[in-house]
Amino acid sequence: MLRPIIISHILLLLVFSGCRKEDTNLPEVPDITYKEDVITGNPLEQKLKGENTTQWVRTKMVSWTEEVDPDYHHASEAAMERFRDMKIGIRIHWGVYSLNGSNPSWSLWYKKGQVQNDSVRYPESAGSSNDEYVEYMKHYSTMYQDFNPVDYDPAEWARLFKEAGLKFAVLTSKHHDGFSIFHTDTEVNALKRTFEPDGTVQYEKIRIPYSIENTPYKKDIVKGFCEEMRKAGLGVGVYFSNPDWNDYDFRFGQHNIFRDPGYTRESDPIGWERALRRYRAQLTELASKYGKIDILSLDHGLPMEAWPEMKATIKQVRKLQPEVMIRRRGIGAYGDHFTPEGGRPVFPGDSGREDELTFHRYPVGKPWSKIGGTSGHPGYMPDMKEVNTKKVIHQLIEICSHGGIMQVGFGPDSDGKFHPEVLAFFKELGAWLKVNGKGIYETRSCEGLENDEDTGIYYTRSKDQKTLYAFMTQWPGEQVNLPSFIPKSGSGILLAGHSGSLEWESVNGELRVIFPDEVVDDPDLMAKEAWMLIIENGAPEFPVK
Repeated sequence: MLRPIIISHILLLLVFSGCRKEDTNLPEVPDITYKEDVITGNPLEQKLKGENTTQWVRTKMVSWTEEVDPDYHHASEAAMERFRDMKIGIRIHWGVYSLNGSNPSWSLWYKKGQVQNDSVRYPESAGSSNDEYVEYMKHYSTMYQDFNPVDYDPAEWARLFKEAGLKFAVLTSKHHDGFSIFHTDTEVNALKRTFEPDGTVQYEKIRIPYSIENTPYKKDIVKGFCEEMRKAGLGVGVYFSNPDWNDYDFRFGQHNIFRDPGYTRESDPIGWERALRRYRAQLTELASKYGKIDILSLDHGLPMEAWPEMKATIKQVRKLQPEVMIRRRGIGAYGDHFTPEGGRPVFPGDSGREDELTFHRYPVGKPWSKIGGTSGHPGYMPDMKEVNTKKVIHQLIEICSHGGIMQVGFGPDSDGKFHPEVLAFFKELGAWLKVNGKGIYETRSCEGLENDEDTGIYYTRSKDQKTLYAFMTQWPGEQVNLPSFIPKSGSGILLAGHSGSLEWESVNGELRVIFPDEVVDDPDLMAKEAWMLIIENGAPEFPVK
């Protein structure tokens, strides 16, 4: 009587695991060829026009306003508070694309050395002819054979991040190109590159876990990363791309290298289900093998028809990681935080920003983070220019003043080391945060005070509302007038990095802070990227206009 039950349980495990034994009836994957109809227009423009493109339909159809199922719960308020408190961390873009310095997000569409920007997202950018395109794609798909980060030291990474004043780190476990830097039991159709005695290159079709375990390095990168970040007291995050542009079974995606506009659940039910099993299996692996995860950063989406399976997968992840903060990309209302691109979110009532793209408008009160601060694309660039620390700090101040948190985006080289310019940036950022971090970490936006982008003055406040922080991204001279409020009687005003209280007075309802000569004449202080006033002994009294 027990045997049928045991057998049925085994079959269910095979169906939902995505493991190697369940891959039957495998298709004959066609050779990579250039297709004129891979992309028929700019997907962003199509989205804004309301056109139903496969890649964007997931994001477009599942919104913040959709009701979640009664059996689903978001991260707790305590988890959301921890997320808001961290304020600054790093998104680490790392994969085989570090071998050729290509853009992590668009590595399959770029050729080394070409101009890379958001306006170039098409197969043409990989070469001027079909032969060049195909050769690049084949070579990229076999670069895993050369990936061997022998200098990867996650403990050293953690030390660098702590020195930089970062509070969390998010690692790209699998980007759009499909390569996983963690051990996975899932397999895909892949290529293997060999060289003939005469030097010619041959490509063999194989089926393997397209992951770090099939590289010369072999060791699970995500495992060491999570362990060392956690030891250092840093928040632990992993990034995961919902679609896979390298897997033939995911060819419903607009950017998949085997893109098939006619591919549906009905046209190939076995391949379709195999794709969704692999999707669920990999997210389950990430949620179950590496201990407590603080942030799960999803990206892009899957077709609308796949939403029931996606939703079931997210519910499974939530059971495994009850407190994880999940990025909303592709899952809409089931997400816990969002990450606007191209600027900060546009909230109702924002003046002068009505012309912003509509998908930057998000609901008030939801946690959010901004990814930025890089020079060029966020992966490893051998010829990387100096990181503009001042610009990053100004972005951080603006983001925190609006209640968000920031992720700086960088990636190490193929050996596992960060570029010298990134290391220099870490030191500069850490030095600034050591002096001014009280106005950044665990702060909130200051209701009742308007930031002044023209004069470069931004406000944050302590969570207990007893201390106000006023940041100046431009030095105002011998004095500064802060509009709209006066401090409570007896308040002390300090300048971070300078000992002693500053003189202040109330003039026509404004706070005038006067800087002494030793401040204005201090070259080291004047050379800072930004300055912070600390207004102690209570929050401002409102309203004073």
